[in-house]
Amino acid sequence: YPNGQYGAANCSLVTVIVESARAAEQLQDEVLRQRLLNMIHRLNQDASDLRVARDDIQGGAIKLA
Repeated sequence: YPNGQYGAANCSLVTVIVESARAAEQLQDEVLRQRLLNMIHRLNQDASDLRVARDDIQGGAIKLA
């Protein structure tokens, strides 16, 4: 979906993740920095899981009864 809504949404999510990671790297508070980096990692993993689920549904791997 490079030109569709999913492409745009994915691009926006990637931008948020990258900018958040850059901001986290500049934090002086190590505990806060690690918490933010962990949250970014979880968001990235969730996005990946959602892409796989979407691809499975569109590929017909999941059949509805």
